[in-house]
Amino acid sequence: MAPLSLETEKAKLEYPDLGAWARHYDTVRMAVAAFFVTLAVALIQVQRSAEASKVALSVLLFVFGSAVYLYLSHLTFKRINDQLTRLRSLGASTVDVSRREYSIWSEPSGLPGVLICGVIFAGSILCWTYPDEAHRWLTFWRMPDQPVKSDRTIDTAKLAEPTIDLPKRAENVRSNPTEATRPFPDFGFLPPRELYNGPLFRLSQDYPSSNVGFKRPDFLNIPFNENENEQNWLKYLLAVRNYCFEGNVEVDWEVRRNPVQKWYHAPWQHWGRGGREGIRGLTREATAKRQQLAPTQKDNFQTYAVAFYNDIGGYTMGQVWRDRLNPDVSDIRFDVGTVVFKLLFTQATIDQVPYLDPPVEWNAYVEASDADRARSVQKLRLLQMDIMVRDDRVMRINGTGWVFGTYCYNGKLGNTRPFENLIPVGIQWGNDEDVTDDHNNPKPTKTIINPKLRETIINPSSDLPPQHLGWNGRLNGPADYYGSSCMSCHSTAQYPVQRHQNPEFGKRKIERGSSEWMIWFRNFKCGEAFSEHSNSTDFSLQLSIGIHNFHQWRNKQGGFDARRAELPIEILRGID
Repeated sequence: MAPLSLETEKAKLEYPDLGAWARHYDTVRMAVAAFFVTLAVALIQVQRSAEASKVALSVLLFVFGSAVYLYLSHLTFKRINDQLTRLRSLGASTVDVSRREYSIWSEPSGLPGVLICGVIFAGSILCWTYPDEAHRWLTFWRMPDQPVKSDRTIDTAKLAEPTIDLPKRAENVRSNPTEATRPFPDFGFLPPRELYNGPLFRLSQDYPSSNVGFKRPDFLNIPFNENENEQNWLKYLLAVRNYCFEGNVEVDWEVRRNPVQKWYHAPWQHWGRGGREGIRGLTREATAKRQQLAPTQKDNFQTYAVAFYNDIGGYTMGQVWRDRLNPDVSDIRFDVGTVVFKLLFTQATIDQVPYLDPPVEWNAYVEASDADRARSVQKLRLLQMDIMVRDDRVMRINGTGWVFGTYCYNGKLGNTRPFENLIPVGIQWGNDEDVTDDHNNPKPTKTIINPKLRETIINPSSDLPPQHLGWNGRLNGPADYYGSSCMSCHSTAQYPVQRHQNPEFGKRKIERGSSEWMIWFRNFKCGEAFSEHSNSTDFSLQLSIGIHNFHQWRNKQGGFDARRAELPIEILRGID
């Protein structure tokens, strides 16, 4: 046999090395692609936020990963092409001499594949960022008469999951309602019979279908912001309080039975860990930290609340939820005369918060603590009441259109009607945009009133227990966060939810009083969204949260294609 030429010998030696390098680059490029695509998708999914910075970072990761992938693909194809060259020089009969060289420009696993993945990724980003528009587009193409049924069942032992979807309907569920008008679930957490066997909470959801004939509250004639000669702000708050109590105290807050004034609840508060419990319909609020409520408070205590809308507000609520499977967020504005109030109850004991004694107590099926999620029937004590009033006079003052007020319970006042021990903390109709001083009083021993504020009035009475208030003395209740304010927090009400209710609730530190910080302390116009590409829910956080909860539930049933899935069945038990 004739000896091999030097060039042939070299080609024979290089061939296996080139193959090894080709396999190496191929493995690395696949690993890089999987890592960066997964990271890009996980970033937006885990954060559950449509902020522009999150989207931009996700896109940047995808683009960077694609660039590295293409470079490694180039190296892979180069080694394969070199192999083919060596085979041809060896005269291998199995090599197709007409075979073109591998190229990232033409191979499916090169640039064409990256472009296809990029289109899919971009579509996913758009669907996630603009879910309502995507839903309308996707359901347009969905085949009709193909409902997706939910197989979600109730696990009563799993306390962290809301008990909202029983395999069998309760006997007294209303008969055969259409999907679009089926009743909303009453609550999410059903107390076991061995713990409680009394009446259960019923959602007041027979929303008015017309806004004709409503009577606006008389207190809208009280000039709350004219206080030179008398305390009109206090008259206003006491009149609102009496309006909220009328008929509701007598029926023990079962507001659907109020013979004087109709009141309604916001739907879809039952979903999630903090959802409605089944005795009083209370939902989780913020936890009161040590010494937040009183200097003698040594432990953290959870707070629970339930809110009510008058008939004018109930009409707007019903219009948003006309189609129970497709809430209308296009132009939400509450009419003048809307009144919303919320009662807040605390786990705090009277020995740690003495002004709660003698208490107003409600039984509720709630968590033991932040650390222990197991629920039990506990006695909670009335701590606070918040109100929102749609008052057209504020439109002429600063455009916000809303008056906020809050009250703190003081049992030491000794009123014969215990709920009247709720003493006004103050009133707010604007965010005082020009007041940027940084001051807080998180562990109050006395109430510090800021004289610079012109759109907040704080009660100077000694009957009011010491209050931490909000940022720089703006209005906030005892259970609320000291770095915010009533109006600031509610101004973030929108869908999709894109911003935290306070700048300090995010991971990134924002300097207090800075221009970015003051975004949360602007005077938003009535019906103006906090963020671009969102829809305002007109200062109603419960409406915003309810719509958000609904879309979370719908996606758990199968995403966009589950639009016709059945609503969770309400649970009815005990005395109706």
